[in-house]
Amino acid sequence: MRGNILRYALYTNAVILMLVLSGCAPWEWVKEKFGMGKKGEVTEMFEAPTIPSADRTVKPVQLRGQDDKVLVTKGGVPVITLKSFDEEFNRLLEENPQLTQMMQFIPDIKKNVLNGLVGQLVMDIYVSENKIDQKPEYRKDFERLLLSINRVLNRKYYTQDYRPARATDAQAKKVYEEKKDKIPGLVISHGGVRTVGIKFEKEDAAKEFYEKVKGKSKEFDTIAKEEGLSERIQDFKLINELSVGIDNALRSKIISLTKFPTVVLVKGSDKVFWVVNAISKEEKQYRPFDEVKEFLKDDIDREAEMKVIEEAVERDKKKFGIIIDEGVVKIHLEPEVPEEDASKVTKQNIPKPKEQQAKKKTDKPATKVV
Repeated sequence: MRGNILRYALYTNAVILMLVLSGCAPWEWVKEKFGMGKKGEVTEMFEAPTIPSADRTVKPVQLRGQDDKVLVTKGGVPVITLKSFDEEFNRLLEENPQLTQMMQFIPDIKKNVLNGLVGQLVMDIYVSENKIDQKPEYRKDFERLLLSINRVLNRKYYTQDYRPARATDAQAKKVYEEKKDKIPGLVISHGGVRTVGIKFEKEDAAKEFYEKVKGKSKEFDTIAKEEGLSERIQDFKLINELSVGIDNALRSKIISLTKFPTVVLVKGSDKVFWVVNAISKEEKQYRPFDEVKEFLKDDIDREAEMKVIEEAVERDKKKFGIIIDEGVVKIHLEPEVPEEDASKVTKQNIPKPKEQQAKKKTDKPATKVV
């Protein structure tokens, strides 16, 4: 199962290689295959593209040097050679660094990628020879894909013009210090107070034991054993503000302590009493700054870029005379408030008569039932 999943992932990436194995620059290949016209021509965006034939999807390649070998032929004509494949395979690794890590688990990764290329080649020829690419639904999907590619590229180059400078180490350090408790993944351990305790139902019994262990944190377990209370000792491990399943009054008292070790008597919120031994406190542990620095800078860059682009779009909307008709938006795009909800809102906004307000002030409060 794992091998099949990895193969499908590789086959998907292999399709990307077809863009560059065609023997021309990727964008020129897109323009040619998607019917966008020759360089310098203006092609209507929504015009049905010229669908390439099978012969145009596969271009012959020449051997380069005596050590070059033919890997794949079509009708006896070389279409992929050893050198052309190696060049594009290395480019694929550069564009997808995660594949480099996968190579140690898939020794035959190159063979898998080549098989993916060949599989895609067979599908291309089949679709073309059976004129599937001439069907209306195919052409509709094709045009939709072309529009998507156009928008992706437009966004890419628009954002490049407004991309802010890379965040500095100082900016990343500031974010690290201010938000290290909030950013997921930065906290390794929440720390807390290492605590053990014994619960008592009666206050007198709790006070009696507390007097015996007060100021004797290191002897807490020994004294508890002498009093026959060893089996009742509860180990809370580390108690911090995020601890659950612990009496609220007990947790609040423990995390407020500043001196360790110490033994305290605590009245719980559930009408029980605790004698607890707060042994030591462990501080929160965070991932080192140098380990997360680049991640933080990436995050800062994304936020800065979003802000700059939003401002640029608003500025360019005015520049290009783009106006949103808010009246039409309100009527046709904003959700309507149901009549029932509208009446509730109206009633809530109606002020009460003065006589009702005065009557309310003289009313006696209802008797609480305990």
